[in-house]
Amino acid sequence: NRIETTPTTITKSTNGNPILGFDADGKTLYAGDPAAYVEDDTVYLYAGHDTSTGDNYVMPEWVCYTSKDMENWEYKGSVMSAKDISWRSNDTSAWASQVIKHNGKYYLYFCTWDKTSSGKQSIGVAVSDSPTGPFKDIGTPLVKGTLTEPQSSNWNDIDPTVWVETVDGEEHRYLAWGNTLYYVCELNEDMTSVKDINGDGIVDKKDVKLQTINNLPAGLGYTEAPWICRRTDENGNYTGKYYLFAA
Repeated sequence: NRIETTPTTITKSTNGNPILGFDADGKTLYAGDPAAYVEDDTVYLYAGHDTSTGDNYVMPEWVCYTSKDMENWEYKGSVMSAKDISWRSNDTSAWASQVIKHNGKYYLYFCTWDKTSSGKQSIGVAVSDSPTGPFKDIGTPLVKGTLTEPQSSNWNDIDPTVWVETVDGEEHRYLAWGNTLYYVCELNEDMTSVKDINGDGIVDKKDVKLQTINNLPAGLGYTEAPWICRRTDENGNYTGKYYLFAA
C-alpha cells in the first residue's frame, strides 16, 4: 500500500551539531549511539564520543549532555573512559550505551571489545551515584560474547537496552541487545548479574534467550540497537502492549 507523506524542510545547522555543540576548547564534538534518560525535569543524553579524523570509530569515552527544554543543551563531559574498563581489548571502543536508575543507583550498560571473550564484543555495566557520573565498571563483562549462541559475527553482542517494571507485585529487570541476532535475559536485583532463570545454579547459555521478530517485510531483517518501551494509561501506569524499536 502506498503511504502518503508530507515533505518537511529542516534548516541546515551552520554552527556545529545543534545538541553536541563544542568542547571546552571550542572544537566541534562528534558522537554516536545517543540514548536518553529522564529524571524529574531533566533529560540526560548519553553518547559515545568519536574523535576520529578519518579512521573508523575512534571512541575513547562516553559523554553526557543535559536539557530542561529539549532545545538548549549543556555539556557535562565524560562519564566513563574506555581505558577504565579492565577487560577491554582497546581504549577507543566506547560503543552504544543506555542508563537507568534502580534503587538509588545509576547503571550504564554498554558494549566494547573484550579481551577475555576470544576478542569478541561483550556487554558491560558500570555504576554511579549520579546520572552525570563518574561511572565505575564492575570489573567483568555482564554478558560475554562467548556466552551467546548462535553466532553470526564477533559483534553480535552490542547495543544493550534495559527495561524494569513491576507486574502483579513482582519486579522484572530485562536486558536486551544484539546485532543481526536479538537476545534477551533477565537481571538480578543487583542489576549487575544475569538471572539464573532455570534454577540450575549456574548462569549459562540457557539463561539467555534468542528471540525471533516476526512479520518483517520481505528482504528486511533486524539489524541492531533495540529499545524497549511500554505505553502507560492516563495515570502513568503501564498497560497494554510492549514495543521494540530497532534498526
